[in-house]
Amino acid sequence: MQVSSPQPPLWSAWQAGLAKRLRDPLTPHNPSDRHAAVSIVLQLGPEPDVLFMVRAQREGDRWSGQVAFPGGHHEPSDTSLLDTARRETLEEVGLDLVHVAHPLGQLAPVQARSHGQRLSLWVTPFVFVQHTPAEWNLGPEAAHAFRIPLAPLLEGLLAAEKTLKVESLTKRYPAWRFQDHLVWGMTYHILGAFMDEVRPLGPLPESLA
Repeated sequence: MQVSSPQPPLWSAWQAGLAKRLRDPLTPHNPSDRHAAVSIVLQLGPEPDVLFMVRAQREGDRWSGQVAFPGGHHEPSDTSLLDTARRETLEEVGLDLVHVAHPLGQLAPVQARSHGQRLSLWVTPFVFVQHTPAEWNLGPEAAHAFRIPLAPLLEGLLAAEKTLKVESLTKRYPAWRFQDHLVWGMTYHILGAFMDEVRPLGPLPESLA
């Protein structure tokens, strides 16, 4: 699938405003902690949207089969967490962010959880804007890639719920549903933190046209 990111003048001011609300993409991390990075890849234009993937079913993957942002663990060969986000996105969905997108900044790190337990792993989300058309080429860790429109997310139109049965207990978690995909857990919280930075910017530019 080919995707592109046209950027009319109205979007330039919007991007500048969002960048001011984000941390510098090269903000250093504490090397004594375990780290990972994910990419929030925006495509701007008449119908702005966000890139997601469905993780492949893999033994040993805590988030196997779930909707996620492209991303993964920091490796010693990565010069920064920004490099981690770019490398993992290339490996998982075949999108070379060095050449087809530019980084706006990063969100605050999120402590990873699995089955309600905090993990000794901090995940830093990076926001990118795609400026060049590119084909997705999924790697073995991704079963599927898709995009969710940003406007209905911001308007709360995709609000849903994830229900899990744990022994005799039924637990409910906030989520977003788009077509057959359910965004919940850590990805839900990261996306929520991103939208908390977007909402103060006001209506999306295309809605003002």
